[in-house]
Parts: sequence; structure tokens; C-alpha cells
Amino acid sequence: MVFVRLILHKDFPGERLIVCRNAQLAKLRAAKRQSMLSAARDELEKVRQMVLNGRLLDGEKIGVRVGRVINQYKMAKHFELDISYGQFTFRINTQSVDIEAALDGSYVIGPICQTIRSARTMPFAIIRISAR
Repeated sequence: MVFVRLILHKDFPGERLIVCRNAQLAKLRAAKRQSMLSAARDELEKVRQMVLNGRLLDGEKIGVRVGRVINQYKMAKHFELDISYGQFTFRINTQSVDIEAALDGSYVIGPICQTIRSARTMPFAIIRISAR
């Protein structure tokens, strides 16, 4: 089921915006994010164990290894990292995750042009809602 609402917003004067929320898409995105967070957390835990075991001490090398993990899973915005010589800790930023989760399955359809036209002739573009 898709929920739709027509809105006006001060950032888009004179334009009509349609906000849509697809509950099924929201569930899919939530599951995907949880899967990616879990995978990234597991890989970061491996790096943390390497540091604790003394196999990885240099802060720069720890950073490179952590960077590979974060870049692979595209989850950097959801982790808080602390890296220094012989130390590495991380935690999931639940506030960031919650903000993104609130927008799951939501998107806005808005006019491409700057002037108001009739609904029949107005071209529309999909604008993805982002937590950033």
C-alpha cells in the first residue's frame, strides 16, 4: 500500500509536492540497512580483535583497514569510530539509524519547472528523501 499526500513547502514556493510512503519498500530498506549494519559490525569486530591481539597497532594502518570495511558496506554515517595507536573502538550511532529509518520508503514527487502549470501538463521528477 502506498500513502500519498499533497503538500506545499516554504523551500519550494509556488510548487506542489506529493509525498509518498510505500510500506513494503520501507520494510525492504529497513531489512537491507540492518543486514549491512550487522555485516559491517562483524567486520569491524574482526579489526578490533586484531588490534587487541597486537597484530595491528599503527593508527594509520588501523584506519586503512577500518576504511575498507566502512567503504565496502557504505555505513560510515552510522558508526562512531575511535582510532589511535594500539586502540580501536566503535559503536553504532543509533540516532543516525533512527533518523534514516523514519524516512524508509518515503519519497517526494515534485515539479521540474519553476512555474505552476496545470496538473495535466506539469512534468514531475522524483526527489529522494534523505536524512542528511
